[in-house]
Amino acid sequence: NRTLKYKMRKGRNKELRQRELKRYLAYVKELENKSPPLSIDDKFLEDIKRGPQKRKEDLFDALFCAYLAAWFYHHGEQGYEIVGDLKTGYIILPRLVK
Repeated sequence: NRTLKYKMRKGRNKELRQRELKRYLAYVKELENKSPPLSIDDKFLEDIKRGPQKRKEDLFDALFCAYLAAWFYHHGEQGYEIVGDLKTGYIILPRLVK
């Protein structure tokens, strides 16, 4: 339940992936109220709805990655945390900033 199951994988049917992609969109839309705000234009949303599933996945991933870069730039060091280390691997996660 901690991850969105929108990507094509064994055991995930089309209905599940579409439902999860809609959840993803709902979360992304909440970013309109964050700083920096993310405004998604209607043409982009319509384009996503018409495309094949793989294309939808890729567009959402690209949009979210670009937003994360803007988030990190906007908030600086207080806007992220690093989990892990260089030796074993790490991930950079956004941190809510008040």
